[in-house]
This record gives sequence, C-alpha cells and structure tokens, in this order.
Amino acid sequence: MTRTIYIALALCFSAAAAHAERQEFDRPFEDVWFAAIDAVSDLQYTTRDQRREDGIIYLAAHVESGYNVSGLVGQYTSKSVGRFSTWQYLALLESSSITVRKTARGAAVEPKFIFQGFNQFSGMWRVLPSSGYLEKKLLYQVGQRLAASREEPPDVPVEIQASMTARDQERDERRASLVKQFRVIGASIENGVPAERIAEMMAESQVALEEEEARGRTDFTDRLRNALYLYRERKTAEAREILAGAVDPERHPRPRRPIGPGPIVQ
Repeated sequence: MTRTIYIALALCFSAAAAHAERQEFDRPFEDVWFAAIDAVSDLQYTTRDQRREDGIIYLAAHVESGYNVSGLVGQYTSKSVGRFSTWQYLALLESSSITVRKTARGAAVEPKFIFQGFNQFSGMWRVLPSSGYLEKKLLYQVGQRLAASREEPPDVPVEIQASMTARDQERDERRASLVKQFRVIGASIENGVPAERIAEMMAESQVALEEEEARGRTDFTDRLRNALYLYRERKTAEAREILAGAVDPERHPRPRRPIGPGPIVQ
C-alpha cells in the first residue's frame, strides 16, 4: 500500500484540482514572501523548493491517514462525504504551490493546493478538487504573520540571550549525536553486523527520533525518518546522502522523489 501512495503522488495533476484563492497585502514583497514561508510551517507542512526570483514556493508532499481522513476530505476538498465514507488517505501533492507577486499596493499571495484521496472501498486514488478551505487558512495565517511583524520586538535581556544561545547549542549537540547514532547503523550494515543487532540499533534510533520529533517535526527529523526507512531497505548509500543533508541542508538539498513512509521528504 505504501508504494501505491507514492506512485499516486507522482501522477500528473488536473488543473481542475486547484482552487483559486488570492489575497493582496499592503506590505513589501520581502515581508509577504517570508510570511508565506512561515505560514506553511505554522500549518504543519513543509516546503520543498523556494524560488524567490520567480515568486513561487513549492510544498513537499504530505499524506494524512487515520480515522479522521474522511473528515479532512470533506473539509479540504469539494468531495461530499457521508457517515460511512471509506477514505483511507488524503495526499497534498508536491505540485501544490504558493505564488507571491508584487502589486501596486504591495504583494499578493495565491495558494493552489492539489489533493488526491485513496478510497478503501474502490481501491483507487482520485483527484479531489480543493474546497478552498486550506487556501483560506494559509492566507489568514500570512495575515497573522504580517500583523505580528508590525509590532516592534522588545529588547531581549542579556541573560535571556545567553539562555537562548545555550538552548541552541544544546539542540545542535543533541542533533549531532543523533546523526552519529544513525551513521553507526549504516556502517554496521555495510560491515555485516548480524541482523538481530541491526534491528536492535534501529529500534533504539527510532525511540531517539521520536523523542526529537516530540520537540517538533522539522526538516531534520523528516530526513532522519527517511534515512531509517532506507536502512530497513539496506540502501546505505542513499541514507548516507540523506544524513549529510541533515547536517548541511544547503549543500545537500531535498531529493525530488518520495522515499519512505511517515513524514515525506521531497
């Protein structure tokens, strides 16, 4: 079923799947651009590409599953759902984008979200036209970000600055240790360590990853989760590249294809 999800995510989308929503903001392009990026994170999604010169932000693919999927289908798409709907997955495709354009007043934001749903009863993926709900939610969040940025930030006391620096240092050390733990798994696989021990190491790393995710899902945790999937498939070279991106995302951008279950890296 997992492979079916990713095959469906790669399908070309229909223009009818996009719902046009647009809002103009009386703020400079730069302010609106960064507010749009922050708004994506606020809604618990991630971006896969930010083309500032073109004014386009592309979203990473995202799959919702579980008991609440039918409710999300009814909310995010124009598909009517009944009491006994059998929607199993709702996917936001990587073709979803947010366009930011300069205008005479400032800048306009136009999100276009593309959905596909998997229905357990029919066993098929279907393009589901957006209802515009998520687009409106994104535009509202952009407005909230811009409103908050108008307020002058207060001076940060020296002791708080020191605390923030210490917190950042602790985070960096914790993440470095986690990456090292993951790299040991790859080396162990390549060196022929018994499968039972490899399984134990991956279970320990899974627990450590979930503890990190409890602090907040980030690009870093997404990369590690995909590296863990690759280790299970014994694809150590691909996992090594993913971990390199976790340490230095600027030199190792996200891959262009989905590679594992859980949070998806595009």
